[in-house]
Amino acid sequence: MMDNFEFPTPIEEPKKCIQALYIGFIPVTKPMGVDILNMAIEEIINSLKMSLTNENHDEIELMRPVLVNISPSNIVVECQETGATLVECRVRYLSFLGISLDNVKRCGFIMQVNEKEFVCHCFQVEPSAGALCKIIEAACKLRYQKCLDAHSNKQQPKQNNNSVATSKSTTTTTTTTTTTNSSPVAALKSSISGVFSKILNKTSTATTTSHQ
Repeated sequence: MMDNFEFPTPIEEPKKCIQALYIGFIPVTKPMGVDILNMAIEEIINSLKMSLTNENHDEIELMRPVLVNISPSNIVVECQETGATLVECRVRYLSFLGISLDNVKRCGFIMQVNEKEFVCHCFQVEPSAGALCKIIEAACKLRYQKCLDAHSNKQQPKQNNNSVATSKSTTTTTTTTTTTNSSPVAALKSSISGVFSKILNKTSTATTTSHQ
C-alpha cells in the first residue's frame, strides 16, 4: 500500500523577480506614513554619503545590486553577486509601501518586526520604482484573496448548520448575520486597502514619468 502512495504535488505560488539596488534598512517609529517612509530613505542616503571615500564618488556605488523575489507569501532580497539572502520578509507583516517624494526611482516598505518594532527596507529601481511597488501590491492582493478563500472554507460548514437552524428559529439567522458582518476578514480588507491607498497616485505618476 505504501509503495503506491504518492504525496500530492505542492502548488507553487506565482513569483516575480525584479532587479534593484538595495539602499539599506533602518528602524522606524511607526508602521505607516509617507513622512516616516521619506525620512527613512533620506536618513539612509545621508548615511551612505557620509561613508563615501576617494574610491567611491557616488552613494549609488555603495548600494548593493539585488534581485527582489516577490510571491504572495514572501519578499526575498538576494545579492546578485553572491546569491546570498539579504532580506526575507513575510508579506502578511508588511504595513506600508510607498515611493519617495523626492526621487521616483526610490521606494521602500515597512515591515512589522514585533508588536512595537518596525523596520523600513529601501530600494532604488531604474527607471522608476513604480514597477516594484505594483508587483508587491499585487502580491498583497493575492495574499488577501487567500485569506478570504480560507475564511470562506471555514464558514461553509457553519453556514450549512445555520441553514438547518433557520428553519426552526428566525433568531438564529439574525445572530449569524451579525457575526458575519463583524468578521476579522472585513478588518483585514480595510487594513490592506489602507496600505496602498496612498501610493496609487504616486505610482501612476512615476510610471508616466518613466514613459516620458
